[in-house]
Amino acid sequence: MRISPTAAYRLLVHVRRKGECLFWKGKSWAGGFRLYHEHDHSPVEPSIASWILWRGAMPKGRRIVRTCGNLRCIAPGHLEAVTPKEFAARFPVRTPPRGVDSAAHRVSGHQVYAARVSYAAGLSLLAIKRRLGIAPRTAWLLISGRTWAHIGGPVGTRSRQEAAALRYGRAE
Repeated sequence: MRISPTAAYRLLVHVRRKGECLFWKGKSWAGGFRLYHEHDHSPVEPSIASWILWRGAMPKGRRIVRTCGNLRCIAPGHLEAVTPKEFAARFPVRTPPRGVDSAAHRVSGHQVYAARVSYAAGLSLLAIKRRLGIAPRTAWLLISGRTWAHIGGPVGTRSRQEAAALRYGRAE
């Protein structure tokens, strides 16, 4: 792939200097990728177009990373081509926090376990919801094991007959 002089101009029109970085100010889409359209209208990430413009062909099987850490930077001195293995070592996959490590948690693991045991013993979902001060759907999700899956305890569902019997106080 080559960058024509007019394509280079179209690339550089959308660049602003801020310190040592050259920031891409052009279009982007929902995934956060900045798009620069080559003359054949195929989308190219501006960092790749910048690499090709200033350094030549893109090395096969490599990814572009920015040494400055700015995702919008396309300065040639800040771009580095790395292998997938190097990329994985530099940017490890972060798993989202679970349970009490999550900033949005309202209950602890002990409360989840107690709620599951209480539900298995026959306490209603409404009573558990009130006890924990959470929404009914949240209570159901933690009791059914769809959330807080890493916490043990009896995870289960009830049949409609069992739920109705408990709701109306009829033992079967």
